Amino acid sequence: LSGAHSGECLNDRAPAVISVREMQMKNILFALFLIGQLFHSVAYCKKEDPTILRVQLPWMHSSQFAGLYVAQVRKHFEKEGLEVRLIEGGPDINPVKEVQDGRADIAITKLVTAWELAKREKEVTNVAQIIQGSGVVVVCRISAGVYKLERDLAGKRIGIFDSGDRMLIQELIGKYSIPNDAVRLINQKEYGLDLVNKNVDCATGLIFSEYLSMIDKGIPYSDLLVIDTNKAGVPVLLDGVYVSASKLENVEFRSSLVGFLRALREGWQEVRVAPSLSLEAVRSVVKDFNKELELKSLESILTLIPTSESEFGLLRLENLNREAGRYEKNADLN
Repeated sequence: LSGAHSGECLNDRAPAVISVREMQMKNILFALFLIGQLFHSVAYCKKEDPTILRVQLPWMHSSQFAGLYVAQVRKHFEKEGLEVRLIEGGPDINPVKEVQDGRADIAITKLVTAWELAKREKEVTNVAQIIQGSGVVVVCRISAGVYKLERDLAGKRIGIFDSGDRMLIQELIGKYSIPNDAVRLINQKEYGLDLVNKNVDCATGLIFSEYLSMIDKGIPYSDLLVIDTNKAGVPVLLDGVYVSASKLENVEFRSSLVGFLRALREGWQEVRVAPSLSLEAVRSVVKDFNKELELKSLESILTLIPTSESEFGLLRLENLNREAGRYEKNADLN
């Protein structure tokens, strides 16, 4: 048409002749286009249909799980072809049972929880140990007359959360030759409230949770005697990644776990680089967000996670054996 507007007669043009070679080239180009579209479709389908992993947390959303939130927000899981669904925990939820009953694919929990629910037909396996340092403490009020553990603990009330805490206290006081019946173990309320309200003289807790909560609720540092259970020779393995042992026979599931841990490692690395900024990911899931308290908690947690990329997730067998010995001994006694 442009030729007609310029005064040229369309009929005067030489007829278009397409050679066999040109036809072949067009066919090749069209085939390449189709192949390109096919690969694009496959990639698109992969993005649309990621592998779903349900992760059961041991407790309510908090900075304790910041690496998971950052890995989600920064799309590290998505890059691994995963859709990770984080399931909030609570006092009445046992992460290992959720995995055993098929309601979750991954449990984040402490060793004692996995140990107590170990069954031959429903075994679980630790595939990574996120928190490797000691996070469990026994906190006593000096105003309750506890100046030195080995001298003053007899006759005192100690707040505990579960059977794991009970075994921990029994082993701890045994190191000081204090009989089990010399102390009174009491099931305590969350966040160290019983120690705050003086319903107990000592309490078990996490250095990044209950301990900070006690101080936040008004107990002065000067009134606290803090015992690091690991330094006292009574280790506790906290956040490990546990899965059903039978599912590890599935190659695709194992591959998904590799991607999950790789993305989680990236998440925790970025949390370490920018802890304050990472709190925004925490804020998005925590209902009653206290920035100052969550930041202190996060800074404490980061001291318990290895800084080396090659050491992330390693389960040190000497730590496992020391803690497992406690549970084996308790099983023999019972």
